[in-house]
Amino acid sequence: MAIAVAWVANTFVAAEVIKVEAGQVHTMFLLSDGSVWASGYNHRGQLGDGTNVSVDRAIEVVGSGVLDIAAGYGHSLILRSDGSVWAAGANNYGQLGDGSVRDRFEFVEVVESGAEAVFAGAWHSLILNEDGSLLAMGYNVSGQLGDGSDENRRVPVEIVSSGVLSASCLLYTSDAADE
Repeated sequence: MAIAVAWVANTFVAAEVIKVEAGQVHTMFLLSDGSVWASGYNHRGQLGDGTNVSVDRAIEVVGSGVLDIAAGYGHSLILRSDGSVWAAGANNYGQLGDGSVRDRFEFVEVVESGAEAVFAGAWHSLILNEDGSLLAMGYNVSGQLGDGSDENRRVPVEIVSSGVLSASCLLYTSDAADE
């Protein structure tokens, strides 16, 4: 397998950029070596580097073991190779899924295992599990989480029990494709 050399933050990295996620004011980069790099505005901790200092060049925020990333308005999600989901940044509606509405400046674990993909809207998040179930958390004033309510959710709630193949989030809405 050929390894491309990526130019990140004026540093050569022996891995290729395989996914880029743009939030409102920050950008996340997933490299083929499983590392995550981020740049941009960091006022709510969305870069996950433990600070609220914005950066104009990408910095490494996770060293390895990441399979997927998602960026919302002011929050970020990562899926680790063990199936766990971690989140950082703005949490005013519970979009991080950690049970609080406290902003997190470092990635905190939300789901221990079983996840396959992550998605982020402006103020809500989705987690697709390996069993085809779909979880949602965060802003829900218009019922966009699809759980039959208009209550914000601070922890992931199951909205589809099986058969989901893919999902997506837009600014304030979500969509899932089934079998």
